Amino acid sequence: MGVNVTDGELVAASNLHNKEEMQQRMEGEAKQAKEAQDLQVKMAMNQQDAMTKSVDAKSKSDLSLAAERFAKIELDHALNAERISRAEEERTAGVLNLIKAAKELRGMDLDQLMIQVQMLKELEEGQRAEETRNEPSNTPAQSRQ
Repeated sequence: MGVNVTDGELVAASNLHNKEEMQQRMEGEAKQAKEAQDLQVKMAMNQQDAMTKSVDAKSKSDLSLAAERFAKIELDHALNAERISRAEEERTAGVLNLIKAAKELRGMDLDQLMIQVQMLKELEEGQRAEETRNEPSNTPAQSRQ
């Protein structure tokens, strides 16, 4: 086992003619190496910060999307409740119309009802006869053309 001796200590203990220049150059190289290492650390921190901001933005986006979807679900529930209510109102109106029709039929005299039905039948027959008269007839001369 030995003792660790740095390059700077070796140069300082040596009898070299240009040892001060060599020490300055070694200090400059050490300073440049430290600056490069500091720059790498700073770049790594900036990259980590950018990644953190990106993850935060994605998280906020996902939360907004979830909130939008929940709002749509609530809106769909409200629309369905409205449709169900409208359908119940329409069923009630239909029942009420049936009751009114039954009441009107009870109030009518059967003889009067028969007279009205007979009049409707006669009107229908009259319309059919009129339509038959207005239709062009197929004569042999017309069918040859």
